Amino acid sequence: MSKTQFFKILTISATLMFSGAHVNTAIAQDATPEHITAAKAALDALVVTDSFDSILPRAAEQIKANLTLANPNFSDEISIAVNEEAIKLASRRADLENEAANIYAKNFSIEELNEIATFYNSESGKKLLKVSPGMGRELLRAAEIWGAGITRDLNEASSKVLSEKLNANSE
Repeated sequence: MSKTQFFKILTISATLMFSGAHVNTAIAQDATPEHITAAKAALDALVVTDSFDSILPRAAEQIKANLTLANPNFSDEISIAVNEEAIKLASRRADLENEAANIYAKNFSIEELNEIATFYNSESGKKLLKVSPGMGRELLRAAEIWGAGITRDLNEASSKVLSEKLNANSE
């Protein structure tokens, strides 16, 4: 391959890569209000973003702890100041919700999002969300036990076959 061909291929690859990234961003930014509404309904049903509620309070507590360590005589003032600033920033939580909705809108059609919301708002969907963490732990435990049994059985069977072959070869 000549140097010219190499640079042409490199240029075409870079162009495709950047144009593809631009298209994906445009899709997410150009999501219709209906698409975003469907995405938010799916997110609500999935309770995906509920865990994000603790980000700001955790950050505030960490900052208060750090500042208080450095300035223990001002712990009350630090606590008040950090709490006041945290309250001012709380409205930015909606930005994260919108970003999550855009991510879902980029990956699912309106119809798919509506199906997700419908299922996870049903009794079966709610139950699945509720029992999934426990079921996940049980499944991992079952896989570990099964894997240990398979490993044991494979080891025993392989050892037996090898022992028989080695004994037959030594005779």
